[in-house]
Amino acid sequence: MLTISRDLAGPALREIEAFEKQQRFAERLALTRLSIEVQKAEQVAIATVFDRPSSFTQRSVLTFARQEAGGNGFVRVVKIRDQASGGTAPDRYLAPQVHGGERSAKRFERAFRFVDFRNNAFRDDQLFAVPGKGARLNRYGNLSQGTYQRILSALRMHSDDAFNSSARSRRRNKKLPQYFLGKAGKGRRTLAIWERHGRGQRSIKPVLIAVEKTNYRKRFPFFDIGAQVMRGRHNEVHAAALDEALRTARSGR
Repeated sequence: MLTISRDLAGPALREIEAFEKQQRFAERLALTRLSIEVQKAEQVAIATVFDRPSSFTQRSVLTFARQEAGGNGFVRVVKIRDQASGGTAPDRYLAPQVHGGERSAKRFERAFRFVDFRNNAFRDDQLFAVPGKGARLNRYGNLSQGTYQRILSALRMHSDDAFNSSARSRRRNKKLPQYFLGKAGKGRRTLAIWERHGRGQRSIKPVLIAVEKTNYRKRFPFFDIGAQVMRGRHNEVHAAALDEALRTARSGR
């Protein structure tokens, strides 16, 4: 009787185990590199699809590693940032551009829900604001955060009392731009935030106009871009990663 045990096949098994180890390393390396390529492709698309996107929006596509539940595998995630300090998270305003439909209210717009403008309050379906003709826009086509804060303060809508201007401070600083809520448009049916300006602040101009809906068509093919990169680059990237892993294993012997 001839007994063939694992011990007799030790050298061959060690070779196989070493290869399997390097193969797992190669898979992780390939997934990491592919996710970075997808991330870069998404960033290029943002700069192409949108008009003057801010640097924060262009950097809003993230990639990171994640272990699947139960330790069954290593994956890389590519997603749009869902958090932002002191502003609106990019996924809130980019998601409608990916899926289409209405966007959610921005932080500034949500403040309207908690304010009584002497019976002129925005209705529940009028929580969206778009720049008016008198708005001073930055190079990205948006109102600056400073402008939003001054409007919130003037309308006493800011969550931080330190930002709210008091009647005393307004009397002391008459040059501070004054914002107020009023009706605009044909028949004066549309609510708008106006800014007083000019000599004696006698002139007014609309800064923000309230609109009932903000529907978006699908403009940002986020998922299609990822799938295209994976189809076009997976084999080449994986082969290069496996070759690199095997070279590393041989040089380490």
